[in-house]
Amino acid sequence: MFPQIGFGSIHNPIYGKCSPFNSPDPASSWVNTVLNMASSDPKRVTYLSSLVARKPTSVPIAPGQVINVGNYVLRAKIGSPGQLMFMVLDTSNDAAWVPCSGCVGCSSNVFAPNTSSTYGSLDCSVPECTQVSGVSCPTVGSGSCFFNRSYGGDSSFSATLSRDTLTLGNDSIPNYAFGCINSVSGGSIPPKGY
Repeated sequence: MFPQIGFGSIHNPIYGKCSPFNSPDPASSWVNTVLNMASSDPKRVTYLSSLVARKPTSVPIAPGQVINVGNYVLRAKIGSPGQLMFMVLDTSNDAAWVPCSGCVGCSSNVFAPNTSSTYGSLDCSVPECTQVSGVSCPTVGSGSCFFNRSYGGDSSFSATLSRDTLTLGNDSIPNYAFGCINSVSGGSIPPKGY
């Protein structure tokens, strides 16, 4: 009886020293290796491009001068059915937030979570809540994940960490996490959301 042998994955780079495709001539192997690798690049780019080309995508972005901000503005829909929101793109910020109905100090263009069938506020126990700075959670039991954030030096807001469907053009992202703003103070926060 033969002993059972398990086989794991063996990774042997095609241009590695142990590869059967490697040239035995040490003088020409480096040059040939570089040339062979370079000849494969256009094929790889063509293949990757074909994957992207199968599903055309367009992200609705425009310059922010339309609403008097220096950033770009993104046309998005949040919720089910989607509610149109114009959000400012701020690459210096790692969070997304929108003004929600009942918000004190927010503009009149707000997201109404109670009309979305896919909206949900996130609980303090979910991993996303631990990743947000300025979180305020009860010490006993569970509750909604509230957070406070400063912005632009003279502004701040409080929000509830929430989840809903985000639609950009024809692409939908289910369970997108964002801050649903409850109150705003100061003048640096754009009226439409980030």
